[in-house]
Amino acid sequence: MAVAMPSSGEVLELGRGATALGEVQDAKMSRRHAQVRFDGRSFWVTDLGSQNGTFVDGEAFPKGTVHEARRVVRMGDSLFVPCQDLRPFQAEGVQLVEGFVRGPAMQG
Repeated sequence: MAVAMPSSGEVLELGRGATALGEVQDAKMSRRHAQVRFDGRSFWVTDLGSQNGTFVDGEAFPKGTVHEARRVVRMGDSLFVPCQDLRPFQAEGVQLVEGFVRGPAMQG
């Protein structure tokens, strides 16, 4: 699963069962895996004590610490792309489908 997260000014908690992820669930994510916060300039990720760790831009980081996410966040087998503006994704055929941002391969 790959999800582009638009900024909404709120703290988003991600993990198995998170309503933000809908019905699609990643079995390798912890129930309360990580928190993502946007401060108006940057996205910040905090691992909430997950079993399999959280990776920000390819690097694992210790539980409970906060790291800036510039490109990609990986939790389990899921990738999250923090972004303020979804228009560049939409220009490449990415669409918002039932509340999720999906690329051409994930539509249909």
